[in-house]
Amino acid sequence: MAQTLLKTCLKPFTPSLLRSLSISSNPIRPFSSSSTSSADFTFEYIKNFDSIPKKEQEYLIYETFPISSSVIADINLELFRQLVSSDVIFTNNLILIREKTFNTIIGFSFTKIYEIFLGGQDKSFENKYMTTQYYNAVLPHFRGFGLGTVLTEVTEYLAQKDWGDCNQVSFNITLNPMYYELRSKYTPLIYPGPKELPSKGPEKLFRQIMDLVGLSPVSQDKPGIIRLKNLHIIGQEKEKYTKRYNESSDYMKYFIDQHLFEQGLIMCNLAVYNLVEGNTMGIAPGRYKNFIPLMHEINEYKPKFI
Repeated sequence: MAQTLLKTCLKPFTPSLLRSLSISSNPIRPFSSSSTSSADFTFEYIKNFDSIPKKEQEYLIYETFPISSSVIADINLELFRQLVSSDVIFTNNLILIREKTFNTIIGFSFTKIYEIFLGGQDKSFENKYMTTQYYNAVLPHFRGFGLGTVLTEVTEYLAQKDWGDCNQVSFNITLNPMYYELRSKYTPLIYPGPKELPSKGPEKLFRQIMDLVGLSPVSQDKPGIIRLKNLHIIGQEKEKYTKRYNESSDYMKYFIDQHLFEQGLIMCNLAVYNLVEGNTMGIAPGRYKNFIPLMHEINEYKPKFI
């Protein structure tokens, strides 16, 4: 159902980024990367986005949509709404990156958090897996400060702060090999991936989540690859990655071999960050990645509409 909805929302047009930016009440100003540092950005956090007033939600949807248009060329507003919301989530959080000089939103992370019980029947604590799924984007001319990585780590730090005593995993739809490889640096428990895992638990949970969100792989030998027709990812830089293929990590090679940089294909994957004693995956308990507070301001979002 979700797959059908995504496909019907995609439209055969490529909107101009400049035209899209005019939607925002904070249009992007000229920017010089040579005169800007990471200290010029601040992060704002909204816990449970769905609980804030509808007018505020709409305002933030319109503020962040143009940023999404700089990553996915053929996205429209209805599809964007579907990507950042769900009827089956436990909660939905939002992180904004704001450029201080002009007080402009230049990046975001919508984070959906699911409460999933492996197999669906056993409702015990050991069988509960708090699962993040986030949709991140940063405007192209603000890349180069590692903001995408920082956004990912801030997102997971805040989730770990709330759910760090539970089994905690991250299901994600990854657009390029760099971010797939990044996840492998956080944990050795990645599915699907180039390395054999100690149990079938991650694979079973991955397939359960795929069913939950209505996604199907293109084939059995590519369990994480899904196809969305007419989807055009901007700036994938195929040549950059293929030229360095032989020197790349096993994870980078795996992404390239599975994905082949074919437009319309996206890789879904599961990363396991924390497992409790007696977890039903049958894998050694422990925190595989301890996300720590970063040297960036993280403030509570101040509503525009009271």
